[in-house]
Amino acid sequence: MRIITLISVFILISNLSFGCFSASQNRIFPIGENKSGLCVLEVQMSRTEYEIDNSNSRWENMGWFGISYYKIYDSNYNVLYSLEIDTIKLFPQNEYDSIINVSFIKAQKIAKKSTGFKEATPLNLSFSDYQDTSKSTTLVFDTIQNKVGVKLNNCTYYDLTPVILDSNSIASIIYNYITNFSAIEVSSTTLKRKLFIGSIRRYQIGNKKLLIIHIGSGQNLNFPSQTVDNSSNHKYNILEFSDINKTIFIEPVLFHGVGFDYFTWEK
Repeated sequence: MRIITLISVFILISNLSFGCFSASQNRIFPIGENKSGLCVLEVQMSRTEYEIDNSNSRWENMGWFGISYYKIYDSNYNVLYSLEIDTIKLFPQNEYDSIINVSFIKAQKIAKKSTGFKEATPLNLSFSDYQDTSKSTTLVFDTIQNKVGVKLNNCTYYDLTPVILDSNSIASIIYNYITNFSAIEVSSTTLKRKLFIGSIRRYQIGNKKLLIIHIGSGQNLNFPSQTVDNSSNHKYNILEFSDINKTIFIEPVLFHGVGFDYFTWEK
């Protein structure tokens, strides 16, 4: 009986270890703008276990797989055009930048041939490490009006509600994550203390500025509200974020985390 119990415990621990690698992200890498709208590479990626021979570090045993698309969005988050670029087979996490960059180059070539194309110029990148408030951005939850928004430090407010509550949008990854764990309605009340800010990027396209905020969620979160910017703690060299061809980076992930990139044109 004791042997069976020990075996059961071992299996449980093994399954928990495997589950700890699981994560999903829907991300956008801007390319530019044409006469129709915003041109991006969109990747819908999942993380799982990746076997590496002779590895002594379990954190090296993570891998990603998914699908990449070339998409054109209008300013209201409607997808005007979508083309599958690559079905991305499972690869080790340390190859993330180079693998995704292959898809980016393909999408970039398509975008550059489109009418009226203007290339994006990266301006700045910062990391907030999943707080609800950063130096430049705050998540706002209006439980009376049932709205979720982002407020910048210049007091400009952007309403995320149409995207967050749309089960078919890029934010569906959050919607499905919440509803899969319990039969609750997704609202500003249920999302409060479940959504946090990851990276924040800004691009210049023509005479307009594009803002991209990574919104993430995960389990076992008990972070205090505070203003943070831990950009210096990340492997990506933020000084490189000035070349459109060097804008691919791996977004930090929460425990059993999910996340998506929200974009808007700055007012």
